[in-house]
Amino acid sequence: MKMWAAYVHTGKATTDQEAKVRKAYERYQLSMNAVIDVGKSATTTTNNIALEHVVNTAVAAQTDLVNLVQSFTKK
Repeated sequence: MKMWAAYVHTGKATTDQEAKVRKAYERYQLSMNAVIDVGKSATTTTNNIALEHVVNTAVAAQTDLVNLVQSFTKK
């Protein structure tokens, strides 16, 4: 996100790009919060399938965010 902040600071980011990154970042945050919530319950249950699912979702959201930022900043 430091790379994205620096890019925005240069004035090169469009409003549309900023909105897309904001939405992707919000998806990432929500998925990480789900990992925390399910992770807490997985410590008291054997619900490892749910934990695996939310971890995979969070990894996908992070990958999408990084790829999106890189697609804008490597032009």
